[in-house]
Amino acid sequence: MAAFDSNPPFGFVDEKTRQLIGFDVEIAQAIAKKLGVKLELQATNPANRIPLLIANKVDLVAANFTITDERRKQLEFSTPYFATGQKFIAKKRRAENCG
Repeated sequence: MAAFDSNPPFGFVDEKTRQLIGFDVEIAQAIAKKLGVKLELQATNPANRIPLLIANKVDLVAANFTITDERRKQLEFSTPYFATGQKFIAKKRRAENCG
């Protein structure tokens, strides 16, 4: 199973243990327990998560994905276990500068 290693609180490396931890890792642990299999974790990032799956280097990726028609042609998606909308962030302006 692959999870992001630099996306807290979902997946990141614990500074003390150097192990992957986070919400997505806990989801993967629960899936492995339910299936009765040993969980092997692989750190990933947005650029290599799909290639890892396509190359059969991992069986599952627990990480944020935007589900698109193009991705559905290559991948199977579970029911989302966490959802949020797309957002942008801008510097807060002083009240007198806001028309």
